[in-house]
Amino acid sequence: MALSDMVNAGAVVLIGSMVIGCASAATTTGPAGASQPTPSSGCGNTSVHSGTTHDTMTVAGLDRSWDLHVPAAHDGRTPIPLVVQLHGYGGNLSEMAFTGLEALGDEEGFVVATPLGRGSKPHWLFELDKPALDVTLANPDVAFIGALFDRLSQNLCLDTSRIFVTGHSNGAWMTSALPCALGDRIAAIAPVSGVVDFGDACRPARPVPVIAFHGSADTILPMQGGFDPALLEELQLDTGGSFGGDDPVWAVPIRERMAGLAARDGCKPGPASDRVSVDAERLVWACPAGIDVQLVVVNGAGHDWPRSEPGSSDAPGASPRKVDAARLIWDFFKEHQLFARG
Repeated sequence: MALSDMVNAGAVVLIGSMVIGCASAATTTGPAGASQPTPSSGCGNTSVHSGTTHDTMTVAGLDRSWDLHVPAAHDGRTPIPLVVQLHGYGGNLSEMAFTGLEALGDEEGFVVATPLGRGSKPHWLFELDKPALDVTLANPDVAFIGALFDRLSQNLCLDTSRIFVTGHSNGAWMTSALPCALGDRIAAIAPVSGVVDFGDACRPARPVPVIAFHGSADTILPMQGGFDPALLEELQLDTGGSFGGDDPVWAVPIRERMAGLAARDGCKPGPASDRVSVDAERLVWACPAGIDVQLVVVNGAGHDWPRSEPGSSDAPGASPRKVDAARLIWDFFKEHQLFARG
């Protein structure tokens, strides 16, 4: 099965989570409510209210587009959070409806932006003439997301101390990469279906809290690292052979990637674990204040976005039968906010 077919079936390409500890002198992170919201320039100046729209702009000479879902909570005066969600390899904007984040944004009061990658088979990060590990602002995708933050901050009333990013599969690679260049603007990330530790290629301005998700039975991007052989062949064909599948960054097992990220942020080894649902275990590293590293392993799951069963009615007080990534992600995001250090 071609990767694009896997994407359309709800299986996309993965990426992980990233927290590398170089705290800046200007900002750090802490629990929501640790400081007042930071209003964007659109507060008091916007005419945008609730609804879903599509928009475009040109960044680095490329035409880029995105869908925007604004909840009724956006009154143009009260700053609200922004969640950016990134599709997988060969994906599209409409497929991201499976995350459930737009409906949750209506309920909880946050904006959801869904940008589109580049190319005839939309993707993030890698190009025909460059290696996959370009995680700087020179990469047109990274530049696009930075410009999207700027545009939405001007057009909406956002709390710029609560900008978050999540992504599935190849969108998770992008989620992991964004802190490298935009770590001073992103309060937390949530890569789903894998974790990438970009190592020395990534030098964030500050540690970015992360919750990552991965299926224990993922055969596309396995827990033990590496790629499904057919996937790697497709990636290399689609990129003219330039995709760096032989780079050692891809061979590191998922748990080791998270452990490495946690160690560089000064977290203690040997994470504690708890069960967030019948089918999922969460590993939580003990970290310095303001740093948060978590990995949710979904037992028996493949290369999917974890979601609860429609119409399920779990007994009060009992563990849910299925983990709901959207809910866990938002619960995690709510605990993190950028704020000025005194």
